[in-house]
Amino acid sequence: MLYKQIFFFITMLLVISGCTKNNASLQKETKIDIQEVQKTIEKSHAVPDISGNYALVKGSYIYNNGSLALQNKIESSTMVIEKLDQNNFGYYYVTQVEGLNIEGYFGGFTYKDGQFFQKVIDYPSTNTLLYDNITLVPKNHALKLTVKTINAKRVIQWNKIDDVNESDPTILSALEEEKKAYLELFKEKLFPREHISMNID
Repeated sequence: MLYKQIFFFITMLLVISGCTKNNASLQKETKIDIQEVQKTIEKSHAVPDISGNYALVKGSYIYNNGSLALQNKIESSTMVIEKLDQNNFGYYYVTQVEGLNIEGYFGGFTYKDGQFFQKVIDYPSTNTLLYDNITLVPKNHALKLTVKTINAKRVIQWNKIDDVNESDPTILSALEEEKKAYLELFKEKLFPREHISMNID
């Protein structure tokens, strides 16, 4: 009888010990899973850093001429983007469309709810508006920008470069003029105390 009681007691200890180890292992696995989920959530909310200088890979300008949809090749383009705060970027760029004059653009990109919006100033005030007429897709060291207007669309792909002087020299003077317009009419109105260096001599 005594041997049976001892055997029963030892068996119970082994069962309890096994349960304790299983619970500890389960808690550890659960803790790790929660940490992984938190990391995934944080990563999904992280703002992509798109700041830098970019040179054209390829692009097209599509527009309506009456009932016809025409498409011209974008022959040259350079873009400069700077980070203004956690969610906002300032930009300016120029494009040379086949058969047309060089055009310049400037403004801001705001990252919100997992996507970029175009930020524009509601002149003459300094109130800003967010437009969803753009699609900006960063991928590694590349950017793809699609801009839709009432009767036209620009689709441009750039690759990041170290210095704008590595891009097409024929559009650098136009880029410099666009930089001045960007600083005066956008950045200094919204971020008057911020003067982040721009990589154009």
